[in-house]
Amino acid sequence: MVASMPGFRCPEEFLAWQLAWELKERVQAFTATEPAARDRKFCEEIRESARSAPDNISEGFYRFNPPDFANFVRIARGSVGEVRNQLKHARSRRYLSEERLRRPVSSVQARDRRRHGTSPVPPQPAEELRPEN
Repeated sequence: MVASMPGFRCPEEFLAWQLAWELKERVQAFTATEPAARDRKFCEEIRESARSAPDNISEGFYRFNPPDFANFVRIARGSVGEVRNQLKHARSRRYLSEERLRRPVSSVQARDRRRHGTSPVPPQPAEELRPEN
């Protein structure tokens, strides 16, 4: 066990890492579909940002130094902000409907409320980002 992170054996145990990984997976699935898949530069940029968040949380954790870990978590948070901005670009390019843009955020918020016992809603499988049809 890591002395600087009591109770955590690996970064995957952190909710922040789990949510960042889920976001990365959703971005990967979304960018593999048309029409977004045709925009290679957009796909490369958003995928890189999405990969960065869980990677930075992991890197910070394995430095075994709380100030370093905190810094890497801040960097990961910035990467998530970049993904959010790029999803707005996806919406403006009509790769994604407004409803599809908002749904993942609602899904993550609902999951967090359930985890903390503030929501009576049973867990539901998260829907993938899909383009407008």
